[in-house]
Amino acid sequence: MITNNKFFVFFFLICISIPSHVLAKTITVKQDGSGTYTTIQAAINSASAGDTILVHEGTYNENLLISGKNGSSSNPYILKSARGEHVEINTGSEKYGINVNSDYWTIDGFDISGSGNSIIRCYGALTAIIRNCNISGNLTNSGNGILLNYGGCNNSKVSNCTVSISGSGVHGIHVNEADFVSVYDCVVNNSDIAIRFTRNSDCRAYRNYIHDVQGTKWGFYARDTQRILITNNVLEGQFNRAFCIYNYGGSGTKEDSKDGEISNNTIVGQSAAHGILFNHNSPGFLVNRNIIQGFSVGIFLVNGATSETCRYGDNLFYSNTTHVDSESSNPVDLGGNIVSAPKFNLSGPKPFPFYSLQDNHKDYGASFEPSSTKPSAPTGLRIIGINLTPYHLLFQPPRPQSI
Repeated sequence: MITNNKFFVFFFLICISIPSHVLAKTITVKQDGSGTYTTIQAAINSASAGDTILVHEGTYNENLLISGKNGSSSNPYILKSARGEHVEINTGSEKYGINVNSDYWTIDGFDISGSGNSIIRCYGALTAIIRNCNISGNLTNSGNGILLNYGGCNNSKVSNCTVSISGSGVHGIHVNEADFVSVYDCVVNNSDIAIRFTRNSDCRAYRNYIHDVQGTKWGFYARDTQRILITNNVLEGQFNRAFCIYNYGGSGTKEDSKDGEISNNTIVGQSAAHGILFNHNSPGFLVNRNIIQGFSVGIFLVNGATSETCRYGDNLFYSNTTHVDSESSNPVDLGGNIVSAPKFNLSGPKPFPFYSLQDNHKDYGASFEPSSTKPSAPTGLRIIGINLTPYHLLFQPPRPQSI
């Protein structure tokens, strides 16, 4: 009897010593009933930390709620489409199509549509990862394709997503009061505001392509953001403002836009007002190595918008009515700003970023010639993201004249 007790104690110690990720399982969702579940929500409800939910081909008419299911850095939840299969999620008119209220969730590889307020909404969801998704829909007023909302969404990432939404006052991707968030390798079009950051610190946006912003509105909007880095993006369209840096003001710790950087971006306007606008007091920004073409004002600092701590240099200006208008501000001209002949034909097609064809996230390295339309994928593969080649990396200007 004593020997048996020792065996059970030994067995128990072995069990509790096994890392939880070793016990993680894969849950399958198939509409024909051959998987673990036939609906995505049922799979979510049954999942435990570390599990992968693998959704197979089909159109799923569901709005999803992820709540009370917190993962961890070592045991995240993963919700993804099956390799090589096309999975659509139609969330209907529900206010939040996919509502994520739990930590450490990854949503990967879906076509998601809806007509509510936000197609994907993460609320207080630490380290959310949204990647390789196509987001579309006609949303209600001030809606969002992807919304990362409030501080629990710190350290989240949005990557390789295409967001094409319409509606009044809508945002393609909106990061609200969440810090250390990265948005990269995304295509955003049709939105009133393509990518917005509000009351954040230490966020990053890079290698994104923004075009056809509707209603002559804004590409990037950064309000009350600190130490933001916006770099290596391509923007083109009839912008009212391609970039708007705005200090709303108030009494909180994140009520100023300051100490950010806008660098290495290509900004092409079509009958557009402002390339980069600083509104109200936004000190400490660095604007350098950008191509700015086709605006009434290339860089506009409104009514003392920045202090002398705002700096600009090494920018290339083309076909702007006014390249820099500082009004009553005194920004620091670091030099190296040049003006030359137009590089891009505003009335013709633009170079299009090349697409990366991936099979289970393995890069095939395929690229395409510039085109005004999205290329099609070879049989068995589908386009799930992009890698941008920013125009300025290919740019060789004629001999410039200093402005």
